[in-house]
Amino acid sequence: MSISLELNNTEAVKQAVSAGLGVSIVSGFTVISNSGIVCIPIEGLGFYRMFNIIYHKNKIFSPATRSFSIFLKSKSF
Repeated sequence: MSISLELNNTEAVKQAVSAGLGVSIVSGFTVISNSGIVCIPIEGLGFYRMFNIIYHKNKIFSPATRSFSIFLKSKSF
């Protein structure tokens, strides 16, 4: 595989693919309404992302925010 261009923005990746500069692997959700791009599912290949919960260290959570944070921390997606 030869990498000729690296971009750190999904929109820039889509524009590069639309301009015919190559192919890429991105989340299917990012190309739902993008004309000129064809999304081809890759069977049997799974990609996983790491997400983080971030908040200001001095923030006082509302009861709903606290419950949501506890919920997210209890899941292993």
